[in-house]
Amino acid sequence: SSLRRVGYRLEEEQLVRYAWSVLDRAQNSEPLEQPLLGGVTGLGVRYLDGNKEWQDSWPPASFTATGEEAGSVIPLAVELRLEHERFGPITWLFQMPL
Repeated sequence: SSLRRVGYRLEEEQLVRYAWSVLDRAQNSEPLEQPLLGGVTGLGVRYLDGNKEWQDSWPPASFTATGEEAGSVIPLAVELRLEHERFGPITWLFQMPL
């Protein structure tokens, strides 16, 4: 498969991307680290649920589905907020497929 697991982290005002060569990584697998952008002072993600309310995590704590059903529920939208020391706040809003 050409799919990869990725993650992003804010480390000392730098946005860093982590990539693993497989989706289901082992506990001891080491990611490839790639610094993306310096001067980042804040980073946040939130999710728009089916009731059009923003949630700070997904699935939300109030979600009660289990098993396969829980894995198939996606948010209506995902918002990524980045604060940069030079450019100020930058927001991306991604509408998810229905």
